[in-house]
Amino acid sequence: MAYKVKITKKAVQDLENISDYLNDVFGNVVANDFRTKLLESIALLQDFPLIGSIQNNEREFRGFVVHRHTTIIYKFVNQRVIILRFYDNRQKPL
Repeated sequence: MAYKVKITKKAVQDLENISDYLNDVFGNVVANDFRTKLLESIALLQDFPLIGSIQNNEREFRGFVVHRHTTIIYKFVNQRVIILRFYDNRQKPL
């Protein structure tokens, strides 16, 4: 069963920043490859929303690694996947 996905404004902002960075530094091909991988990861979360590891028990945040540098931080609530952030793994933890 494919669950609905909602992407928060903050996550959209994260994604725009990551895409702009990849495009500026590595070029369009790398940025497009990343977006493809990201869409594949979101499709996987739609089908298997509990696949991510628990990042925060109290808030029920989960994390799913898209690429060694990027993790999707999300919640699975009321039969919906809510993507909260696209997190750069090289940053200080949230």
